[in-house]
Amino acid sequence: MGATDAVRFFLEDSFGRRSTTWRVWRGAKTSDVYFAHREAAGELKGSLHESGSWQYGLTSERARAIRNIPGWDRHSRHLTRWNRPRELVPGLTLAVKVGFPTIELQRLPELDRRKCLAVPAAPAGQTAIVAMFLARRGADLRGRWPLERDMGTHYLGEILLPSGEHLFLVHFVLRLPDEEVAYLDDMRKSFAHLKDTESRHARFCRLTISPDDGSLQLIEAAVHPRKADSHTF
Repeated sequence: MGATDAVRFFLEDSFGRRSTTWRVWRGAKTSDVYFAHREAAGELKGSLHESGSWQYGLTSERARAIRNIPGWDRHSRHLTRWNRPRELVPGLTLAVKVGFPTIELQRLPELDRRKCLAVPAAPAGQTAIVAMFLARRGADLRGRWPLERDMGTHYLGEILLPSGEHLFLVHFVLRLPDEEVAYLDDMRKSFAHLKDTESRHARFCRLTISPDDGSLQLIEAAVHPRKADSHTF
């Protein structure tokens, strides 16, 4: 384990189906943390400000383009804003969870794998979760990294912030509730106008704020799932 300034990762199964590439990085001179995925880089970005004011939404450049985007009412470039949630255990805060249902993975155009971590996809019918935790000095991690003992999480990476906090990235597997799967399928219809191309497949994220722990929850999915890309076993 060793801290770095940025972590890049994607999900991939044994058949070469994968997610888009995600990047998590810190501010150059601040303890602000940012995250975005490749298909939305330059368009959508999450910001965890040291002040405790957190947001996810359009970049200022994208907002100025004034193009129609599902879920955006144009009153603000932010799709959602929330405050840093309460600590799960002393010194440890769950900030963001990103879900990657295995059935939503696709054979996407080739990517530059350099400096990227390949996270194993969950078994068929389940979802891999990459979670971001902020840990203060002396935090109770519940293991060598956040919730290793309590949830059996796997270490992915960490970023040391100027404030002395660590941002940990870990991953684990769960099964999405049936109502979440149904909502995802319904939401997919809002993006049906987006087309796949040879260089880019249309994908989207569902986002909510967890009523349980106050974290931002995102689920990455395919706008046009292909039968050949889906698990049939």
